[in-house]
Amino acid sequence: MKLLHIIASPRGSRSRTLQVSHEFLTALRKKYSALQVDEMDLLRKNFPKYPSMPLRQNMPA
Repeated sequence: MKLLHIIASPRGSRSRTLQVSHEFLTALRKKYSALQVDEMDLLRKNFPKYPSMPLRQNMPA
């Protein structure tokens, strides 16, 4: 079984959500020994840079 764990908290190790998710994943790994967890930390990813636009230009009328 595969699971993608997406991390999007700017608080890093101080994030309570991240602490809870790690506890959850620990319990899940104990129950499913074949579990493969891939982590994607969105704050550490290098996304392409886009020019800044006012928010209204991105929203439909």
